[in-house]
Amino acid sequence: MKRHLIIIVLYLIYCEHLIPQNFTIIKSAADSLLESGKLIEAIDQYRIEIKLFPDKSIKYYNIACSFAKINNIDSAFHYLNQYLNKFKNPNFLVDSDFLKLRGTTQWDSLENGIIKYMEDNAKQKYKNIELAKKLWFISAIDQQYYYEIRIAEKQFGVGTPVPLALWDFKESLNKENLRNLEILIEQFGWPKIEDVGTAASNAAFFVVQHASLTVQKKYLNTIENLAKTKAIQPQNYAFLIDKILTSEGNPQKFGTQLRFNSVTNNYELFPLMDKSSVNKLRADFELGPIEEYLERWDITNY
Repeated sequence: MKRHLIIIVLYLIYCEHLIPQNFTIIKSAADSLLESGKLIEAIDQYRIEIKLFPDKSIKYYNIACSFAKINNIDSAFHYLNQYLNKFKNPNFLVDSDFLKLRGTTQWDSLENGIIKYMEDNAKQKYKNIELAKKLWFISAIDQQYYYEIRIAEKQFGVGTPVPLALWDFKESLNKENLRNLEILIEQFGWPKIEDVGTAASNAAFFVVQHASLTVQKKYLNTIENLAKTKAIQPQNYAFLIDKILTSEGNPQKFGTQLRFNSVTNNYELFPLMDKSSVNKLRADFELGPIEEYLERWDITNY
């Protein structure tokens, strides 16, 4: 992994990465504090905002994330429960912020509750629920420490000792996570949506996306074939082929990969193969317009 490149996957870095992609994110004061790493201040502000906007379910989610990050497990569960009472969304199962909540009876209760809800109301049947649970955990591990790395890069600068040390630690976790994933792949094959659900299926892609170029190439054909039949999310192939192409110094096809420009001190889009056709390609693989994607990173020129 190139330490100066933050891998762009399908969601944003902080807790609001779990809301749908077509949801317009309007940052509040609490959101900005959370994004900057000022967790105590963020918690105080979220409490104010929850009183003002009690129906905004994302406020409960983000304050739960904040409490989990400072190891206040009871408060994290308190607000996560309130969030789930308002909005039945299973994405908390893959959130690295809640890793410290796992292994408790409260977590098991929440996990089993959302599984039952999804099967009863969202018609999401899990053919292999035990495999899905393992993949949810792998996905959470995969996303661990990106929040801290981004804060360190903002505070100290990209390529400075603290972020680099975090990247080194993160890479060691990625390697162990890959080993655990490959054991499951050998036993069950590549996880398909029909067997484990979308979030668990995506977990395998995320781990490979963050692995070495050799590993990415190893699974490219499998991911391409499954993406074409929609056995997995089609955009998985788009992200992976772009990652491989840019890692080898070639232009990308779908416009999913960014790089850090040390001159402008900003992120920018890697060069495209064909700018005129990029949105058609993206639509074919269920990606939104590139302009909307880049807007999240304040990139207007590409």
